Amino acid sequence: MTFIRSAMHSRAVVALLAIAVLAVAILTPTQAADAQTLPPQFAENAVATNINNPVGMEVDASTGRIFVLAGNIRRIEIYDDNGYLNEFLRLEQANQNGSGLLGLEFAPDFASSGDVYVAYITNTDVVSGPQRFRISKFSSDGTVADPASETVLFEIEDIDPAQQQHQGGDIGIGGDGKLYWALGDRVAASQVAQPLDSLFGKVLRLNLDGSIPVDNPFYAELGGDLRAIFANGLRNPFRMERQPSTGELFVSEVGRLEWEEINQLSAGANYGWPIVSGVANDPRFDDPFFAYSHDPDGCAITGGAFYEPSVSQFPDQYQGDFFYGDHCFGWIAHYDLATATHTRFFTGADRLIEVKVNPQTGSVYYLDREYRGDQSGRTGGIGRIDFVGDANELSITRQPASVSAAVGETVQFDVLVTGQGPFDFQWSQDGEEIPGETDSAITFPAVSASDNGSRFSVEVSDAIGATLQSSDATLTVTANTAPVPTISDPDPDLLYTAGVEYQFSGSATDAEDGLIDEENLSWSIVFHHDDHTHPFLPELAGVGSGTFVPPTNDETAPDVFYRISLTATDSAGTSSTVSQDVFPLHSQVTIDTNPAGLQVLLDGTPTETPVSFTAVAGVRRSLEAAPGQEINGELY
Repeated sequence: MTFIRSAMHSRAVVALLAIAVLAVAILTPTQAADAQTLPPQFAENAVATNINNPVGMEVDASTGRIFVLAGNIRRIEIYDDNGYLNEFLRLEQANQNGSGLLGLEFAPDFASSGDVYVAYITNTDVVSGPQRFRISKFSSDGTVADPASETVLFEIEDIDPAQQQHQGGDIGIGGDGKLYWALGDRVAASQVAQPLDSLFGKVLRLNLDGSIPVDNPFYAELGGDLRAIFANGLRNPFRMERQPSTGELFVSEVGRLEWEEINQLSAGANYGWPIVSGVANDPRFDDPFFAYSHDPDGCAITGGAFYEPSVSQFPDQYQGDFFYGDHCFGWIAHYDLATATHTRFFTGADRLIEVKVNPQTGSVYYLDREYRGDQSGRTGGIGRIDFVGDANELSITRQPASVSAAVGETVQFDVLVTGQGPFDFQWSQDGEEIPGETDSAITFPAVSASDNGSRFSVEVSDAIGATLQSSDATLTVTANTAPVPTISDPDPDLLYTAGVEYQFSGSATDAEDGLIDEENLSWSIVFHHDDHTHPFLPELAGVGSGTFVPPTNDETAPDVFYRISLTATDSAGTSSTVSQDVFPLHSQVTIDTNPAGLQVLLDGTPTETPVSFTAVAGVRRSLEAAPGQEINGELY
């Protein structure tokens, strides 16, 4: 077999973005964010905002209290309909690329014991030792956990720290009382997802003390920690959810090019990755419980929850349905198990991460990485969806909220309505209509001191002529100006190659404080793939510079880039962020065989030749000859 021929690397002209907050003299609206939609008689309201880099959340069934995985584990307390973040558990974690917190689960007796299970990635010596995937048990009083109480239950040495995508990592306790851990293929699908000599690309099953149950499906044929394997053939099992009525576990599997899956977990199951994806009807593999296509608006499933709360508020048609969301397109749908039908329920989220049901209230929560339009990818929030009534009349279910901002900051006002659509909107400022502002949201790119005290409202009309006027929202502009951060490295014209180390550096000035101290600077790097993101360097605070290395075992798709963000905070507590995008150097690759028309395994996936594709320079690809192929009556 003869292959590969490769074209010369071509350096494209790429415009890198450096986004800064600038002050202007007048208040001018920009294009409104995508409007949120819900079925009639449902309302959405904020539970908590300003959550930096959220990656997951859990709801305690005994109290309905929310816990958020965001840098560390934080508990949300609700006072006067406002959510306040309180630290629950701070851990020493690895912060390289997609490392850090993976999953949280409450002990069955959490209401009395306060014990929790946490899956995360750590360094042996925190600073430079090899990374380890770890499940630990911690003690708490229900509100604060003690880091010193950690009992390590199960640990996996990271054989290749360069592989930092497709971590998976969520944990759950099944109806059998066992602890399950879903681990991704770490962009090494053909090497780990199918073979039983690796724990990655698998779901593991453990006793609550970390020992391996003797009734695991491969216990007799495997040895050591491999006996923990319960199921294989997974790509990126991002979330795992238990069905309360049955105790069954369901795994949300982020797909690659065509399908997103929900897999019902069963002993010894093989879900087919990387050989098949979606419903394949291949007797060698277990088809998903259900799957949805990337065409026209699917991209990355982010998990979900069964609507089986102790206190139910949704109508009967939703009872028992599975609510799940898509990260890239920001919608939530529900799957009716009886009819096997999918129905869209909510649209308008930004970088959806998680969907949960509060068993104490029957509310549906969703965790958003860019809550209500924050485009930095840093400030997330939690929305709460409730059923508010039977009448099909026009109602403003979320009033515009007052905003406090520093000079130069971006602000947004929005409204959510139910009734008989379509709806018409007209925004006003200080009682005067704003021409052209006829959407459900209005955004201003930068505010000035003269805007302080401005009042905003919106008039809403429905399809049958009913009209409502919203309450006023007041804009408060503080005299303090926002700091101005500047990124000096990397070079704006850089096209990166995987495996090469690059430096980032920057500084910030402030009209009141002058040069901002490095201790008031923080960095994040987010990996962008297609329409969704992965945390790369979640947060690095207190430094003016650092380095990063794009991993060679990274996402193989070419439509990727890294967004480097620098946030500066002044002495008054006002922050602003500047970002720069770093794009990859591309190669054009063609794979052919002699004779033509044979198959190869490209990254573990059967692929007919000849095939040409665009690749990111430096990213390692797996190429094998598929064995035993026949063409024109001859065996190759």
